[in-house]
Amino acid sequence: AIARGEAKRGPLRDAATLLDECGVIVAVADPRLGQLLDDMRWRELFIESRDDWGRRIAARTLGHALMETGLAPHLGWCGKALIVEVGEDFFGLDGDGQTALLDAELAARLDDDGFLASPRALCPLPLLGIPGWWPDNEDPAFYDNADYFRPTRRAKSATVTA
Repeated sequence: AIARGEAKRGPLRDAATLLDECGVIVAVADPRLGQLLDDMRWRELFIESRDDWGRRIAARTLGHALMETGLAPHLGWCGKALIVEVGEDFFGLDGDGQTALLDAELAARLDDDGFLASPRALCPLPLLGIPGWWPDNEDPAFYDNADYFRPTRRAKSATVTA
C-alpha cells in the first residue's frame, strides 16, 4: 500500500531494517546452542557453554548502527541475532573462510522472502555477554543483571489472524 508517496512498511521490511542496522550473524555448529539463544537462556549460553564460543558458536556483527555503537560499548548494547547453522568444519576455517561461507549462505537465503519474514526471526543478543567481548563477563555475577539479560521477549508470540 502507498501512503503519502511511500510504500507502507511491513514485517519483511522491518526485519530487513533490523538486520541492516543491528544484525549479528550467529554461526552454530550445535543446534542446542542456537536454541539457548532463541530461548534467552543466558546463563546456559554464556556461562555453562562458555567453552563452546569460538569452537561451536560464534557471533559476527553485520549491522552498521551496531558497529558504530561498538566504538564505545556500554551496558545495554544489544544486537538482533540471525542464527545460521554451520557444519563442524566451519570453525576450522580462518576468518576469511568463515566470512566467505557466511556471505554465501546469507546470499542464498535472502533470496527467499520467507527466510526473514518478520522481526521475530531475529533473537535479541546482549553483546557484552559474549565471552571475550567484555572483560566484566569473566565474573558470572555479571549475568545477574536482568535489565540487560532479559529473561524473555516482551511479546513472546505474534498475534495470528485468519
